[in-house]
Amino acid sequence: MMIPGLSGGSVALMLGIYYLILNCTAKPNIKNIKILIWIGSGACLGLLLISIILTYIINNSYFSFLVYGIVFATIFVYFKNLKKEGYIFIIIGALIAYLINIIPNIEMNYNLLILGSIEALLAIGLILPGISFSYLLVTFNLYDKIIQSINDFDILFLLLFIVILLFWILVFSKLISYFVDKHLNQTNGLITGFLLFSISEINVNFYSINIYVGLIIFIVGFMISLYLLKK
Repeated sequence: MMIPGLSGGSVALMLGIYYLILNCTAKPNIKNIKILIWIGSGACLGLLLISIILTYIINNSYFSFLVYGIVFATIFVYFKNLKKEGYIFIIIGALIAYLINIIPNIEMNYNLLILGSIEALLAIGLILPGISFSYLLVTFNLYDKIIQSINDFDILFLLLFIVILLFWILVFSKLISYFVDKHLNQTNGLITGFLLFSISEINVNFYSINIYVGLIIFIVGFMISLYLLKK
């Protein structure tokens, strides 16, 4: 979620645990909650370990080529496994991601109805690969609102925010899990479309780098991702 173009969903796809997380979230029994806690703990630990170099990584154009490699490999594998009737859903998925990402920055009063509607989109950003959760937070001016609430110890707003978000995550997880069970090919088509759109979100200055070095890093990212996806 912290690196542009490489959402948490995209990483989960690359590691082959996306559908595991989706199933555990859609069916929150004790066993599945334990799995989510283990995965979440590992993610938090990883974020803490790389937080010192995160700013450098995000602003490094060569790292962007690694992200390109990871995303392209994931798209390649999913597209390769698609049946023909799933191709149209690639376009639909890319269009949905585009429409979500062109939402203008909005100034608003956060009453319960508006907050609930916004958090439905935030939940989509958390669950689906290729859609930036952090971008949506900034778009709806919720990033600053959350920081301010933490500073002001506005526990009521923070709890309300978390409860509503968890509700929508559960709803959309169940919905997507249903489509995975009943319409896997079409769902994979949508996911491929989300990933295709995410390529446009990767920032890289091609004029400030050695293109051959960038190409080598791209191939490394592609091969690593391909290896992990085929495990």
